[in-house]
Amino acid sequence: MKRTYFLLGQDAVVTYQEHSINKLLEEKGEHINYDILKIDEHTDPLRLMSKVDGWMGWCEIPEEDYNILYNHMNPPDEEFEFDFHRDAKHTIWYRSHFSVKAKTREEAIEKAIEMMVNFDRDDSSELLVDTTEEMSPKDNEGCSTEELFLSWESGDALWSNGL
Repeated sequence: MKRTYFLLGQDAVVTYQEHSINKLLEEKGEHINYDILKIDEHTDPLRLMSKVDGWMGWCEIPEEDYNILYNHMNPPDEEFEFDFHRDAKHTIWYRSHFSVKAKTREEAIEKAIEMMVNFDRDDSSELLVDTTEEMSPKDNEGCSTEELFLSWESGDALWSNGL
């Protein structure tokens, strides 16, 4: 079951007043899986109170915002280890082995050059690892050549060095 996250203003109360936790849950249905954070001006690092519609209001928030607020309000007593991975774009050469039939060296070279126009790499191609070179965004038309990810998350990069 999908979890839903709500943000409440500091004056939202557990009654059936217009802006209350019970009224919120009644509107959303009794059988939702939810977490609620109650914030005030001191516990709002993302400046989300404007979304709540005042201190009596509430709003649904994405899980990412909920986690940031929760960790801000409840800092852990111990440090945790987080695993990241870095993707980096490189250039590398492939070597493909192939043969042509010809009567002379010159004719063989001419036929091989003609084949380069629509050449498809096949299983006999080998990766020349010693030719690996890192690329910069300049080499990649301004696009990223390095990106940072939390290993257990999917989605967009947390950081990149280009567009």
